[in-house]
Amino acid sequence: MKTRVLAQNLLLSFVSVLFTYVIFETAYALSGYSPYRSTGQTFQWLVFDPILGWMNKPRYNHDWNFIIDKRGFRILPDAPAEAPRTIVCMGDSGTFGFWADGTWPTFPDYPNQLQMMLGKSTRVVNAGVIGYTSSHLVRQYMVSVRQQKPSYIFVRIGFNDHSSSWDVRHAAYEPTSPVRRFLIYSMGSTFTVQTAIKLQQIRQAPHAFERPWNTLPAFEENLDRLIRYARNDGVKVVLIDYPIRPEVFPGRVEQDKFPKMGWGVKDYQGLLALHRPYAQAIADTARRNQIPLIQTADELERFENQGFSSTDIVHPNLKGYKMIAQRIAEYLQKNSGQ
Repeated sequence: MKTRVLAQNLLLSFVSVLFTYVIFETAYALSGYSPYRSTGQTFQWLVFDPILGWMNKPRYNHDWNFIIDKRGFRILPDAPAEAPRTIVCMGDSGTFGFWADGTWPTFPDYPNQLQMMLGKSTRVVNAGVIGYTSSHLVRQYMVSVRQQKPSYIFVRIGFNDHSSSWDVRHAAYEPTSPVRRFLIYSMGSTFTVQTAIKLQQIRQAPHAFERPWNTLPAFEENLDRLIRYARNDGVKVVLIDYPIRPEVFPGRVEQDKFPKMGWGVKDYQGLLALHRPYAQAIADTARRNQIPLIQTADELERFENQGFSSTDIVHPNLKGYKMIAQRIAEYLQKNSGQ
């Protein structure tokens, strides 16, 4: 009898603990709060995140110059709350938006230009995050983008992949283990999984500036994986090329030292050589997966168009963003029946 009572008491205790644990984890996940998020030192609207590496700070207001919603997406002023079609623009600062040619503190971006062109028939989501790489996009798609149930995702990525990593622990690499993938994508909002990831990060070395965020083969593999995951959800993927300014670094003179900025090259020609195979990999990936590639280089690189920032190597200016948005709008118009 005593053994039976003891077993019942143990079972009751176990059920009580399990119930309390489930209630705690549910409340934790619904709150959206994580003690492991910390604000970056360079950009106050970015926070380090145990699942995404880093992300836009939810509900951040940059003095009304831009606002981040609760999911970490940049709010587009003209985007309707609901529309027959949702498209998500994924990428780095070239998608999120970047101050250029005296636009600070505003951040021009092509998703907002696209939204104005498409009107209320389409809801455009700006999922861009400064500094993101292809591995971040895979994680971001699985964690938050797919929940938007988009018809299309437009992907513009590639420059940061070959830049030297300042801390590979935040690279959001895709786990090889199916169990770990399940835990991250199905239970990543729980305290238990986030704590486990944080403890693993503590044990790892940052390898600061010793390697690129993603090697060329890893870059292609990440793009393939993103396309495969989206296709499984019935989402159409469109890649966008990623040209960088073709002229000599503007606004600098011969004696000035080339700003390495973690690029791992000594001069501008070295940067072009480093970026070229990644740019080619975007086209190869589109061809290999038989998906569309929107090409903007012919327009952005035309000197008379002045589509790039006059003081920046990578980012388009407002004119350049309008060119990118126009190409996307033209593609959507031609393929509206698909």
